[in-house]
Amino acid sequence: MNLPNLERLKAALRANADSINMGVWADSSAKTACGTIGCAAGECDHLMAVDGRKGTVFTKEGWIRKEYQGVGMAGDRLIVCRENGIAFLGVDEEPADKMFLVSRWPDLFAQRLYQQTTGTPAYVEVICDRLDYFADTGE
Repeated sequence: MNLPNLERLKAALRANADSINMGVWADSSAKTACGTIGCAAGECDHLMAVDGRKGTVFTKEGWIRKEYQGVGMAGDRLIVCRENGIAFLGVDEEPADKMFLVSRWPDLFAQRLYQQTTGTPAYVEVICDRLDYFADTGE
């Protein structure tokens, strides 16, 4: 796992707490400055765009690229965010799903997340705790 990128991801999640929802991969109906809401995989994708990597859903400024606008959760946007999350963190598909899919989280973290309100610092701290736990244990 790329630990420096994990730290960047956690910092980005904390900085954008009002737009984080682990139940949404990327949605244009949110209240944030860039007009998007997303999950940890979407934040990885955005950080890759900031780094100048090609094939991202988001632009460097955080806007959804024109070719992905209007694409639903089950579309190409979800696949690209997931693949870029895998590349950004330097993990394989199976471990990535344990980080990006709440349904694959240990019950303790999933229950804690569901007790929080989306878009709040407390919600994001649960996500960051989950990422740290995964980095420490692989689970």
